Amino acid sequence: MAANGEPSAPGLTGAGAVLRLIRHGTATTRSDLVTTTGLARSTISQRVDALISRRLLVSDADVTATGGRPAQVLSFNHSAGVVLAADLGATHARLALCDLAGDILAHCAAQLAGYKRPKSVDFITEMPRDPNGKLYKRRLRDPYWQGRSRPV
Repeated sequence: MAANGEPSAPGLTGAGAVLRLIRHGTATTRSDLVTTTGLARSTISQRVDALISRRLLVSDADVTATGGRPAQVLSFNHSAGVVLAADLGATHARLALCDLAGDILAHCAAQLAGYKRPKSVDFITEMPRDPNGKLYKRRLRDPYWQGRSRPV
């Protein structure tokens, strides 16, 4: 902590910043994170526990401990999810499936015929759901079928 009570590394307070420090190898234990960020040990534990519960971090006992309780070494779990990357052009479409480390798991490149090309790519900030959390697929499709005689 700085003399004014602020963290010694401004901007390194959220779970995302903690994950970034661990991914880059700047800090690999909770003690390293406390030293690097200047945050309280309880705050670091809260952030790390949240990341572990989301499977973004894994912890192992440090095998090089010289005595006492071994430190928990934290590492990024790159297999916790996947990312679909898309490159859509006027005459081409390429898809790649990557793990969270950016390693390509699968790749697909294809030339699309004109009738197969998307007319638009829309980004939806919130998916329409019923009170039970089930997705309303019809509400997703409705805007695209307005003014047509029949939906497919």
